[in-house]
Amino acid sequence: MAADDITKLEKRLAELESKPGEGAAGKEKVETLNKLAFAFHRSDSEKMKTYADQALSLAGKLDFKEGIATSHLMIALARSMKSFYDKALVSSEAQFRGLAESAGDIIVSIDFEGTVLYVNPAVEDILGYKPEEVIGLKLTEFEESPAEIKKIYHGLLQAINEESHLSLFEIGLKDKNGRPLVLEISARKMSNFITAIARDVTERKRMQQQLLRASKLASVGTLAAGIAHQVNNPLAIMLSTSAVLRDLLESYPQAPDDLQEIAFKYLGILEKQVDRTQKVVSGLMGFIQTRRSDVRSSNVNRLLKEVTRLLFQPLSSPDIEVELVLAENLPDAMLDPIAVQQALVNLVQNALDAMAGKGRLVLKTEAAGSMINISVMDNGPGVPPDLQERIFEPLFSTKGAEKGAGLGLSLSVMLLESFGGRIRYEDGPGGGAVFIVEVPETGEEYNES
Repeated sequence: MAADDITKLEKRLAELESKPGEGAAGKEKVETLNKLAFAFHRSDSEKMKTYADQALSLAGKLDFKEGIATSHLMIALARSMKSFYDKALVSSEAQFRGLAESAGDIIVSIDFEGTVLYVNPAVEDILGYKPEEVIGLKLTEFEESPAEIKKIYHGLLQAINEESHLSLFEIGLKDKNGRPLVLEISARKMSNFITAIARDVTERKRMQQQLLRASKLASVGTLAAGIAHQVNNPLAIMLSTSAVLRDLLESYPQAPDDLQEIAFKYLGILEKQVDRTQKVVSGLMGFIQTRRSDVRSSNVNRLLKEVTRLLFQPLSSPDIEVELVLAENLPDAMLDPIAVQQALVNLVQNALDAMAGKGRLVLKTEAAGSMINISVMDNGPGVPPDLQERIFEPLFSTKGAEKGAGLGLSLSVMLLESFGGRIRYEDGPGGGAVFIVEVPETGEEYNES
């Protein structure tokens, strides 16, 4: 029945209320109530039953048998429709819960006071918290509430403002085990709660950063190809000229001693800067002189031991404490041993420079899903937050011009990515820096014996 027809019936019912409930007016009122009951049979079973009950009560007083029969029919139909709607509601709720429970993204409902009303099992897969750890928590009050869940809530409140629908926004946080994540969140504000969907886009962001780095590396390679020849020749001439000047000064006895001393000092500065420039050019050439990867199944623990033997015999210092933490029964990894060794040597040397010859260095291996992690941890000053995004850029260095050309980490990235490995930075738990090299595992366990 159309809305206009229902309005007319309700208006007529109001008119009949002012007339005596007997005779023809009473019977018309019964019929009007039954018509209104039927009008709501598809949309509102409760309203339908209310009108039918009123019709039955009045028809009984009037002994209006036809009205009584119709009213009983309307009541039976209302009960039937209520049962149908209840079953449909239960089915709909079960279907929604099934979809939510099987979703790979976090689905969460939070009221405006910060209480988590619902969160699906994906919260455990992504953040490491079981749903029962989170549901019912009032995140704005309880200190024991997971800090990262609080961060999502406050981000939602701040971003959603007066809008009913929140466009996608990203939030950086850490899971229960401290692993850094990036979540992409969308939300909708309902009458008394917020429903949000959070998707883990950490891997997508890593791939975007990897593509950006690859683009920068390619640009450096093109630049290197253009200038290497132009720079190397003048540098060689400068070194040979310096050597000739040294020989002339040494073979010229009439030259005053103080003049020789001053000349040798400035020749030394010249040679030092030429040598540094040659190293930068040599590093740049690494971007265009590609080496064919030799990828094979290798044991990471054995590889790390070889690196420590190479480094800490000539570089050993009583003020440097080195700890090797090797995971037992670690599967083999598919990697290029030379590329990984070069990257690890680079990271260890950076750590030693950061600690200025005094401190603690931890080299650790562990399995992490389908990857094997090699961590290089120092207790130096770490990397300032505002520089962490730039440390893998070519020609960027935190060591200063005298100590670093800014090519080691970017070359390490290129070497690792050539066979599917990667590298990332984290702040150390007690300060310092942690560089994590990730290499794909083979799934075959290595037997040390």
